[in-house]
Amino acid sequence: MRGILLVSTMVVVGLLFGQVADEIPYTDNFIPVGMRAVAMGGAHIALAQDYSAAYYNPALLGHIYANEVSGAISIRDGNNIASINNGPDRTEYFSAVKLNDLSLVLSPKAKRGGIAMALGYYRYQSFDKSTYFFGQRSAGDSIKALETNDGGIGSYYFGIGGQVSKYVSVGATIEALVGAENYTWDATIWGFEDSLVVDSVFSDDITNDISGVTGRFGVAVMPNKYFSWGLLVKFPSYIKIKQEYLAKTYVEKKDGYTDVIEDYQYDEDIELLLPFQFGTGVAFKSPYVNLAADVLYSDWRGTRYYGPAYLVDENPYIPDSYRAVLSVGGGLEFTIPIKFLPTRIRFGYRIEPLAYKPYEYDKTRQIFTGGLAFLADKNFLIEISGFQTNWDQRYTTSSGNTIRENYDIFEVHLGVAYRFR
Repeated sequence: MRGILLVSTMVVVGLLFGQVADEIPYTDNFIPVGMRAVAMGGAHIALAQDYSAAYYNPALLGHIYANEVSGAISIRDGNNIASINNGPDRTEYFSAVKLNDLSLVLSPKAKRGGIAMALGYYRYQSFDKSTYFFGQRSAGDSIKALETNDGGIGSYYFGIGGQVSKYVSVGATIEALVGAENYTWDATIWGFEDSLVVDSVFSDDITNDISGVTGRFGVAVMPNKYFSWGLLVKFPSYIKIKQEYLAKTYVEKKDGYTDVIEDYQYDEDIELLLPFQFGTGVAFKSPYVNLAADVLYSDWRGTRYYGPAYLVDENPYIPDSYRAVLSVGGGLEFTIPIKFLPTRIRFGYRIEPLAYKPYEYDKTRQIFTGGLAFLADKNFLIEISGFQTNWDQRYTTSSGNTIRENYDIFEVHLGVAYRFR
């Protein structure tokens, strides 16, 4: 009898998400770094003028001529509308408040050209989302399930940049990656045909503690005060994941008994290497108007596992599931020279394609951005920035279930910065 129960219930594990690869969170869900960049579509490879240069192009640190301390938080609010096999839509809401950065820029005087250093913490990736599934599966049974993710990845970083000639500067950043991901999956499945089972309840909890290292190198060319060009090389990211997995499965039978047919816990270490990324950008600058545009190339087919062995065996198949993507962003900034409170108004737009091939898109992921900055007492900057993004995706699982999802996310960033000599 126990064998019959296993056949009729355990086959449902992973059927909804059997084709979704473990590495997806680490190749996706990026958020802009820096208050100005958030508001300008992340287009800062040639424009960064604060600590965020360590992220977008460390060479631009060489053009910062004042010391600065800054900090920012983010407030995320979003929803996901999901359906199974064109069944009823179900909406799930999620929200989160996170520290986004705490940074210091030091610009000592140099005999030849400018030089500056930046250090601190910035967060550039978010895992926060929730999805509720409800409907009939292709096997004829029904499911209701809640999937939740929270956490993200950031870096403790140190960057340095300097001018090596009148027009050219170079710089580099080293990052110690830190983060966590908390994943839960709670599902109830019922309506089995020719079975003694009333329903089955699945509960999975996965906790990932993330650490790693990466680096960046940048070049900036400024032939005059009105134009700049930047180049960014992001080196591969080595990520180590300490994973704790808890799983339980309960089966309620028609005779009134409940069996626990699965109850286990395990820990393991996962090693993952993310590939190079290359970016370039241009900026046109004036005292009252700034315009910038960037492109970033990421070939996620180069993602590789280095442990454990069963994941290393999947490396040859990663190029079949991932693609190279080109992210494009642009931004515009106006300065209103109000005497008592100079104000900057910012707008931006970005296209951020998803890299996972089995996903089909009814709508490409696009990001609309904007923000305001107020300069008080010449040295104290108060900023508010935000972005809104939405996209549709669908995929078919190995059991023939078609999943459709629509994401709509709005995020506000609040930050302050103080510049001092």
